[in-house]
Amino acid sequence: MNARGVRPEVDILGDVRVVSRAPGMAAAYCGKLLVDAGADVVLVEPEGGDPLRARREGGAFAYLNAGKRSITDAGAWIGAADLLITGDAHEAAAARAANPALVVVAITPMGLEGPWADQPTNEFILQAMCGSTGSRGFPDTPPLAAGGGIGDFLCGTFAAVAAMAALYRARRTGEGATIDVSQLESMALSYAYYPTVQDQFKGAKAHFARWIDLPSIEPASDGHVALTTVTPAQFRSFLTLIEREDLADDPEITDRWGRQRARHRFIPIVRGFTSGKPADVLIEAATALRIPTAPVCSAEGARRIDHFRARGLWVDNIDGGFEQAAAPFRIDGARTRHVGPVPGVGSDGGDAPWPARAARTAQGDGALPLAGVKVADCTAFWAGPVASLLLAALGADVIHVEGPDHFDSNRNDSVVPRDQPDWHEQAGLFHAVNTGKRGLAIDLKSPEGQATFRTVLDGCDVLIENNSPRVMDKFGLNWATLHGRNPGLVMTRMPGFGLDGPWRDRVAYAFTAEAVSGLAWSTGWSDAGPTVIGGPCDPLAAAHAAFATILALYRRIDRDGEGALVEVSLIEPALAVSSLAAIDAQIAGIEPGRHGNRDPLAAPQGVYPAAGEDKWIALSVRDDADWEALRGAIGDPDWARDPALATLEGRWAAHDAIDAALGGWLAERDAADTANLLRAAGIAAAEVVRSPDIAANPQMVARGFFEPVTAAGVGTYRLPVMPLRMAGVSQWSHRPAPRLGEHTDDVLAEAGIDAAQVEALRAARVVA
Repeated sequence: MNARGVRPEVDILGDVRVVSRAPGMAAAYCGKLLVDAGADVVLVEPEGGDPLRARREGGAFAYLNAGKRSITDAGAWIGAADLLITGDAHEAAAARAANPALVVVAITPMGLEGPWADQPTNEFILQAMCGSTGSRGFPDTPPLAAGGGIGDFLCGTFAAVAAMAALYRARRTGEGATIDVSQLESMALSYAYYPTVQDQFKGAKAHFARWIDLPSIEPASDGHVALTTVTPAQFRSFLTLIEREDLADDPEITDRWGRQRARHRFIPIVRGFTSGKPADVLIEAATALRIPTAPVCSAEGARRIDHFRARGLWVDNIDGGFEQAAAPFRIDGARTRHVGPVPGVGSDGGDAPWPARAARTAQGDGALPLAGVKVADCTAFWAGPVASLLLAALGADVIHVEGPDHFDSNRNDSVVPRDQPDWHEQAGLFHAVNTGKRGLAIDLKSPEGQATFRTVLDGCDVLIENNSPRVMDKFGLNWATLHGRNPGLVMTRMPGFGLDGPWRDRVAYAFTAEAVSGLAWSTGWSDAGPTVIGGPCDPLAAAHAAFATILALYRRIDRDGEGALVEVSLIEPALAVSSLAAIDAQIAGIEPGRHGNRDPLAAPQGVYPAAGEDKWIALSVRDDADWEALRGAIGDPDWARDPALATLEGRWAAHDAIDAALGGWLAERDAADTANLLRAAGIAAAEVVRSPDIAANPQMVARGFFEPVTAAGVGTYRLPVMPLRMAGVSQWSHRPAPRLGEHTDDVLAEAGIDAAQVEALRAARVVA
């Protein structure tokens, strides 16, 4: 039972004390994840209360802070804490100096250091900086920001991963840590599939300035459906679905990027078929063909999905009077179901601070937090590999598993034709998500391969996979069998829709999660349908899976080395984000909608054309003070002096007129220079860049976000790495991605399989 008298089903961190005094939703969500795991989190608020309390009747605050305590004076609390969440560099340094065993996580928009560290910004502007906005839409439409506020949750989750890893090390060694988390880097790592690496492998020929995957969200006769075709086989099935198998011979249509060029003839073909069919008919037919599909609904509509109800994915907020998403992970089938009370401002100020911890001498040697942890990685595509990538960066020995003849799907993105030797070693996507891992090539379809792999797993701490639930069962790698052989194993499973429920066996990708959670519903133009966001739900799920995996390792310390079954579905972290919109609908009657690049909580806000071809400026007036600063920056023209524009409500009502006048001022100006000028005046602004162009961002470059990696047969490329800095860590990429089966002999020898057995397995093509 924690200090609030709440008994969560997952109480792993019941002995962990957290002080949170960083502003914003990212820090609040980091603290929420720790509360979900049982930690005692004390929120330090200003006398007037956290600003989130004033956001739309306080629903966001109640959601993110239920189960925490509230004080207004940190006093002696920090000195007795295990973890401090802050946004202040001086406080971080002082707290660590006073208590070397303390874990300090600093969460800021752009990091504690760097040339842009103190620039005014918000999530909308960070999207422009990280390449999200500049890469969404079609070349003949303006850039489009994603709705839903995913960036705040991405940053909060990456911060929770780092915090959990540092707590795990501190528990074993007594070592503290200082961690500097950047929201800009979290978003740059997540809103696009490693475009800077792809550009280095493929050259500047690369991709369109803006694009939306096709097929995507398509109209039905009674709504919309999401249809995703990541693999060639899925696209062939899609052509069967729309009764146009003749298009399989059209090289432009069958190529993912060719469809972008041919969109003016491809989109009418698709919508001519889908718009005449009810959504449930399309979904049933697509599901039968193993095409990832889902209904497209608002966040409020997601509360009514039968599968989510069957899995208990919505729970009551005791004090808020609304439903919210349940904790987005399960440990041995349990999750936190009982959401604690929402604290009043300073309501716990009368509580005595925690007693001081007994002094402890650090026993560690400065090693990475997960040093000594061995992970078997049976993941593919994006979400799973990024989860294991995070574990590898944090020091785990991660063994990436592929078949001798059935390669990792990311190798298909090779820049070398398949008739060339070693074509599969030249795929930028594979290198990006598998850096820092070793490689094992083993045939899990054969009985000999399955038996051999089970022997390998006997010596592992973690098995992580993101296949559909039936795959691991088919390979004889179910939890009961593996736990019986290796009771200390943590098995982390990342199915699309979960391990049970009506949709258990459906295939899902990030686009599917965006559609059914309500995130796509809030993305797009007001006069058009929902728009697919482009993938950040994959790394969002990845970070949640890494957090829950380390949480299970932490619990293992107290349970005589006993492992756990960890479940993080792709959809549940997405629901954690869209909960905000669902809560607004429940308590404020605000139905989520699409506003393009506008935001009812910030006006004016938008993306405006600048001088030059396809050049744009993103600008966001966050409050009335910003408006006064903007007036001064643009010369205080007559139109801006209207007293009605002094308030958010007045500016929102006059948004069209403001955009026309402001757009005229911006249209003849250089985007980068003007963004710098506006930021110097205290206004949140940025040049809108394409996602590959973030490699030149001075803030990320100064912070070392891009690290050089040299791989045999490939050369040197620069890889975006962890979106954080940790004291004592100079580099996150420890080794290049493995060549196919590069470490097979080593891994099998470590498992006790002698050389003669390995040769026999190799001769039988069981390993390679």
